[in-house]
Amino acid sequence: MDLNVLNFEWDQGNIDKNIVKHDLYPLEIEEAFFNKPQKTLKGRDDRYYLFGKTDAGRYLFIVFIIKEKTIRVISARNMTKEEKRQYLKK
Repeated sequence: MDLNVLNFEWDQGNIDKNIVKHDLYPLEIEEAFFNKPQKTLKGRDDRYYLFGKTDAGRYLFIVFIIKEKTIRVISARNMTKEEKRQYLKK
């Protein structure tokens, strides 16, 4: 899926939530949007789910919305073992 976005929207709320709960910083989360391979699924309520990998090799599951070509990350975390298995499956 080509996300065709211009930028990311971060505020203290979504930054702090991802750092405190999952030890993930905005730059690391953004890397997963640009690294290949990535898998993106359309969820409910205008949400999308991205399965991707950071430059450091962390496998992430990211929930986000797109508004006016801007990505706003709702939540990001490490993939579960099952999610990682499915992600790596060819």
